[in-house]
Amino acid sequence: QLLFPELDVQLTSVSDQWAQFSVAGPNARELLKQIADESEDLSNEAFPFMGAREVALRGGIRARLFRISFSGEM
Repeated sequence: QLLFPELDVQLTSVSDQWAQFSVAGPNARELLKQIADESEDLSNEAFPFMGAREVALRGGIRARLFRISFSGEM
């Protein structure tokens, strides 16, 4: 507004288009394997700590998966 008042810029928030779920516990990886597409490799080696990537869920839905743990557990 101050540097380029001649520009007509509009921003649209898309954050309400996303949902977030926390899946934690000793069976979290097995649960994710049941809802992720069979082609997705969710092994410890293929999806390391602090990893993030887009994955396919069963039914053709795309999702963003983040492996984040603040407790340091698997």
